[in-house]
Amino acid sequence: MSRVQTEASVQELYIGILGRAADYAGLKYWTDAIENGTQSLENTRASFATPNQAEYWTIYGGLSSSSLVDKVYQNFLERTADVAGKAYWVSELDSGKIGADFFVNAVTNAAKDPSATDPQTLLDAKVLANKVQAAQYFTSKAQTASASDSSFITQAKAAVDNVNSDAASVTAANSASDSYAAKLPAPALVSYDDHVNDAGGFFKTATPISLTTEVSGVLGLRYSATEKDTYDYYTFTAAKDGNLVLDYSGNDYISFTVSTKTSALMNNVVEQAVNQKPVLDYHATAQVFAGEQVTIQLAGASLSGTETQEYNFHFSMA
Repeated sequence: MSRVQTEASVQELYIGILGRAADYAGLKYWTDAIENGTQSLENTRASFATPNQAEYWTIYGGLSSSSLVDKVYQNFLERTADVAGKAYWVSELDSGKIGADFFVNAVTNAAKDPSATDPQTLLDAKVLANKVQAAQYFTSKAQTASASDSSFITQAKAAVDNVNSDAASVTAANSASDSYAAKLPAPALVSYDDHVNDAGGFFKTATPISLTTEVSGVLGLRYSATEKDTYDYYTFTAAKDGNLVLDYSGNDYISFTVSTKTSALMNNVVEQAVNQKPVLDYHATAQVFAGEQVTIQLAGASLSGTETQEYNFHFSMA
């Protein structure tokens, strides 16, 4: 299962059980735990649907099995359960044969059944897919919001509450998410530790670096260096799934690495591709996923005399 698929599965838990889009920190926590093997999706589902989960208990603590079934169907599918189906699930829950987490899983699996041909299941699948899409959009936009803030919970519920099978409902939800996100502090997308060694091997102040800010989910980083023995490190968190694009131009080759915690995305590709002067330009892309932390390390060549390096990197998300 890819990270995108894991995130979608976790979003389904937030939507179906808590009736809202995930907060950024929560989505990252559960997705990381599933990916590194400390949690399974089944264990995560059980962790959501338990009295030990305060938000779950606030919603479901006083509800009968009948009301729980109604709530989950409404959260997931924007409809009530059919009479026979509801009677079955209420009986299973009341008898203790299944827990709420098993019921949630069954509703999700039924809606996503790839062999289904009946109109209602096909409609349910579209509703659920649209809700996940709207939830992912909200989460990516509200990265700096806190789940402990009651206004966030209200907005996170609104992000999926009225989303149905109609694409227009997703557009409307995303527009509301944009309005909410516009009032939040901007996420710290880029941080860097920049230093340049002088002739004696000591750190000194580096050439100023210009960092562009996020505009509609696009990160731009422009870098120019005219110093000797330059080593620079940058990190940013991808705000969405997409391709990290590198455009480079300069009069010298450079050693650099672009990587995540789990894999190398680009490794010395400019040096390997050209390894000669003059260097004019180079273009490369690598796939990254929302929430991944990407590290960029640039290492310039040693120079002598008055020789200068001219490196121009532009990293962006497409």
